[in-house]
Amino acid sequence: MKYLLTLLLFVSSQLCKAQNYRFQFYLTKSCSTIAQLDTSYSLVYFKSESEELVYKPVNGTVTLPGPNNYYIHFNDGGPLMDSSRVEILDTGLVIFNYKVPDVYEFIGPELHAERIYMRCHVPINGYAEELFEDGTVKLRGNFKAGRIKDSIVYFYPGGKMKGRKRSYRKRYTFEAFDSSGVLKSYHKSVKYNVFVGRPSKWSETTYYPNGKTKIKERTNQLIRRFQEFYPSGKLYSRQTRKKKTDYRENGVKLASYSWQQKKDKYGAEIQLVYQDKYDEYGKLSESWVLGTYWCQLPQPRWTDPKDYHVISVTKYKDGKVVSKVVEPEVDDYKFKPSPIL
Repeated sequence: MKYLLTLLLFVSSQLCKAQNYRFQFYLTKSCSTIAQLDTSYSLVYFKSESEELVYKPVNGTVTLPGPNNYYIHFNDGGPLMDSSRVEILDTGLVIFNYKVPDVYEFIGPELHAERIYMRCHVPINGYAEELFEDGTVKLRGNFKAGRIKDSIVYFYPGGKMKGRKRSYRKRYTFEAFDSSGVLKSYHKSVKYNVFVGRPSKWSETTYYPNGKTKIKERTNQLIRRFQEFYPSGKLYSRQTRKKKTDYRENGVKLASYSWQQKKDKYGAEIQLVYQDKYDEYGKLSESWVLGTYWCQLPQPRWTDPKDYHVISVTKYKDGKVVSKVVEPEVDDYKFKPSPIL
């Protein structure tokens, strides 16, 4: 009996090991052909915009809790990858291979990191270009100490321009094009980075394939102001420093939002969001009060509403209150901001 129990425990432990989700990263450095098992990275799972889980390799292997989308993060800075996303679908060992291009963008680990263009791990001086496997140009530009001297141009495999980044004395501009040559977006920013790849003051306009404006936005010190439009050109949404209003395509108000930072009864900082919803005739139908303690940013995060808990919901009919629920059950009431077009 004792030996049988020991055997069962051994088999059980082996089965548990077989269910592990494991990951190994093989990196081929710039101007090299040798792939090596890398340990200078972490895999990051973004549980929400305000919460991330980090998994580091042990003896060259990262053990993960389950299937999900993870992102490769170089601990001491590294190349800017076309896509750092890794999709883990099943149990077992996933081996990921990545070849650093001969010409690449390096991003340091610091909060104010600047992107430096490198060739064979050395900052570029003068003209440089990177090629696709078929020999056509992938990117080309002029550089000084790894920084853009005048402009850098990116291309699709077919030879059409993918994007163009220009450097001026105090700012950058970037134009992005689709594979048919239609302008997708125009970005302008100052040369001071608050976050990696995102400066403190910038503006951007994105376009629909028909050439009409989709979003016009500008950000200064984390305060985002924007206008979003329907494909017809009608206004869909407008956000200012403290308010946001959404409209139906016929111009009738769809929803409005305002927000403020306060302290709760225990002295903790909380961000309160007030959402009013309107019916198809523009009459007030519901008022929601929401809160989140993840309030590092001065404005709400519309892309991650699950961070907000519902404080109260008031419903109206013909301008009169018909019901009010305070701190309702989560399954019955969930914060649903107007969708992004």
